[in-house]
Amino acid sequence: NNRSAREVIIRDESLNLYFVEYEPTWEWRFVKEVFQRDPLIGEEGFRTFLRSADFKVRQSNDLFVDQLVRPRDEFFANDVVLISDVPGDMLTQAFQNQLAEYVERFGGGLVIIAGPRFGISSLQGTRLADMLPVVVDRSLQPKPSQFQIVLTPAAAGNPFVNLGDTPEENMLAWSNMGELPWYQPVLRPHPLATVLATHPTDKTVDRQQLQPLIATRRYGKGEVVYIGFNETWRLRKKYGERFYRQFWGQMIYRLGLGRALGQQKRFSPSTDLTTYQTGERVTVTVEAYSTDYKELSVDSLKGRLLRQVGGSSLQVDEISIPIARDNVVFETSIAALEAGSYRLMVLDPETDTEFEIGFDVTTVSREQLDVVRNTPLQQQLANITGGQACELFELPELLDGLEAKPLEQYSHRQLPLWNTWLMLILVLTMMHTEWLVRKLSNLR
Repeated sequence: NNRSAREVIIRDESLNLYFVEYEPTWEWRFVKEVFQRDPLIGEEGFRTFLRSADFKVRQSNDLFVDQLVRPRDEFFANDVVLISDVPGDMLTQAFQNQLAEYVERFGGGLVIIAGPRFGISSLQGTRLADMLPVVVDRSLQPKPSQFQIVLTPAAAGNPFVNLGDTPEENMLAWSNMGELPWYQPVLRPHPLATVLATHPTDKTVDRQQLQPLIATRRYGKGEVVYIGFNETWRLRKKYGERFYRQFWGQMIYRLGLGRALGQQKRFSPSTDLTTYQTGERVTVTVEAYSTDYKELSVDSLKGRLLRQVGGSSLQVDEISIPIARDNVVFETSIAALEAGSYRLMVLDPETDTEFEIGFDVTTVSREQLDVVRNTPLQQQLANITGGQACELFELPELLDGLEAKPLEQYSHRQLPLWNTWLMLILVLTMMHTEWLVRKLSNLR
């Protein structure tokens, strides 16, 4: 009962990155080099809009896109969008609306990088500013300042700012950047933000919090990362791409791999569990959009349920999945009456392609379905009984640490009063006393 099997679907697909920049910067150059060589992204997955690039170059070179605002089917296929040091008027209202929908509704990842030329203060009052982990103000411009960034306690739980196997190695990586020459000040962190790095001394307007330099925030289904400087390329000092690739790679993987990739965001079927007991109901949910990522014009989706029960032949049932909410979520439930393997094929009405999901129905008890040790319960039992919870590899150390203490035991026995030495002595004493009295009184 200590093993469990689960089916996974492996897709040979790449992450799609879209980098928006005004002109080539060191950050843009090195990020491009890192991800064009990354096997999960490569040249096919990296695209950029460079405002300063010649229009003919943007049209002829596959690396570039010719327009900032892309067709919906192209833009929403991106997994992460990066925006670095661009003027506020370049980010049109149409682009910002598209970007907000991409993050909030489709779970896309967004990285905003402040630059020394334009900063981000011009974003005040825009749709993009509402998405940021920080609150911006038009009066706050990039500020010259020689400093080293300081990681916050919250950074310990975030993978992309942990660049070493140990805290010492992580501090080595960040101190290797040296002193940064400037940063983008903000009014304060957003109340929903998690601040990962700050300025060592400069504070926000409330004089209580240090200026945030790296912060994250959930926005709808997606996540937004803010970096208050475009100097992370300094991580390459002495160690080449080691820490730089780790920082950007872990960030992009976190933002892009936590949800459906690419075109999968458009049609995504799922079940609430992967294994069910007989008699339970299987909830099937499909979030579906048209090819241009708008609402479908149908009231239900068609599907086929393939059942392999026992040793019987494959059985096929036609099912209908009606629309449930938000005009894009279709949902139904199926009774799992017999144990076996099930496959659900859901038809995409836009492309006539079937999307497959699988689940198993078993008669095994629910207790045996969960084969993972309940560590919190183990610790709770140890605390209640005054013991100690430990792992198997800690057993030798635990035995060596045990101190032998004398053990005292008490037992109780009930003896008859007549069968004691005290009673014998008492009787003999009385007899001797009587004899002595008689002897002294000359009694017979």
